[in-house]
Amino acid sequence: MSIAQFVSEYGYAALAIGCLLEGETVVLLAGLAVLRGLLAGPSVWLIALFFSFCGDQAWYQVGRHYGERLILRFPKLAQRRAWLQAKVFAHPDALVLGLRFMVGLRTVGPILMGAGFVPPRRFLWLNLLGAALWVSCFVSAGYFFGELAERLLPRIKAVEEAVFV
Repeated sequence: MSIAQFVSEYGYAALAIGCLLEGETVVLLAGLAVLRGLLAGPSVWLIALFFSFCGDQAWYQVGRHYGERLILRFPKLAQRRAWLQAKVFAHPDALVLGLRFMVGLRTVGPILMGAGFVPPRRFLWLNLLGAALWVSCFVSAGYFFGELAERLLPRIKAVEEAVFV
């Protein structure tokens, strides 16, 4: 089975799983797969939106139910909780939207937000908006950087399979 066949057959499942976790690399590669015609753009966008939204909602719920215990397990974080809460409450909308774009904080951020830093309904709508922006940016980046690389490096197809691996 070639890499192209593998991506065509399992690409959507890999995208869904990747978006439940951090996901940036998977979404960038999905954008490249759209460029190559291996995956359909609207399907990639909807799958990435749904699963990245659901993933962050799940982490938020972990924070709502176990956040206090998790914070207490990290003494430095527990000591800075009041300061952190004040900072979050100063700009909650920007922070919820921005956390998604901060590599490494996409899991921790929703947990902290769920630990009492952002009300559930507010998080839900901001998370949905953030997911739509994030998916649009990263799928587009994968598509356009792939197109740019193809124009600048005519032999990019020769190394394309290595990139997907």
